[in-house]
Amino acid sequence: MRPLKLSLSGFTCFKEPTEINFADLELFAIVGQTGSGKSSILDGITYALFGETSRLGAKGLEALVSLGGSSMYAVLEFEASDGVVYRVARVWSRKASEKALRFERLEGSRWMTAAEGVKIKEMEAAIVGVVGLDFAGFTRSIVLPQGEFDRFLRGNATERRELLKSLLGLERIEAMMRRAGEIAREAKGRLEGIAALLADAAGVTPEFIEAQRDRLEETVNALREASVALERQRHAAVWSKVLPFIVFIWALTGAFYPAVDLCAGEKERGTLETLLTSPALRREI
Repeated sequence: MRPLKLSLSGFTCFKEPTEINFADLELFAIVGQTGSGKSSILDGITYALFGETSRLGAKGLEALVSLGGSSMYAVLEFEASDGVVYRVARVWSRKASEKALRFERLEGSRWMTAAEGVKIKEMEAAIVGVVGLDFAGFTRSIVLPQGEFDRFLRGNATERRELLKSLLGLERIEAMMRRAGEIAREAKGRLEGIAALLADAAGVTPEFIEAQRDRLEETVNALREASVALERQRHAAVWSKVLPFIVFIWALTGAFYPAVDLCAGEKERGTLETLLTSPALRREI
């Protein structure tokens, strides 16, 4: 992105509305005495884009309001990498209802909304998409925090390396490298396991596989037959244990009595028939 114009009001030392035009210069330097507002210009850019600054973050914004003021605004016009001109305007106030954010795109001579939604989070996401960097990436690669460059120049090799890691976010890259190494080691282990399996299977032929299949089928059939025989034996064993109890219960409940009575009747009938057919009895009759 290329800044074109920055407008500030109520912002630190820029209590009155102030415009800074960057459009006429390809290269420019911000110089001035201590406290003249050099850092405030950079803070104004980052605040307009992301709603926070390197020095205060996003929670200490009240300290950016000019002495005696109750609100501030920052408006930044910039040209994106695709040549489109955008404008972002951000207002902060002690009254929450007066806080506002607008993100617009220049179309011809008119400013049109550049965000699909009207919520602040939706507009901030659209800004990050256009700029191509979030706040952390922007302050690490575009706006170096005050004092960090001096530390880089004066520090030893170790300090400079650590500072570069912090500024450029190399911790994430190192974490990604460690994770990539772990994945590579896991893949190597799996590859070695597959190679071992292939080595074991090197002598396997279709004939060997067919023979093993036949043996497996024979084993399965034998197991099935043994299972059927075992089930029959189990049923027989169960009945051998249960049947005596069933007979005993029948005896207790009188289930055998009708059979006994029937036998007695047959015996009596046989005796009667013998008496009726006796010659002596027939003579008496």
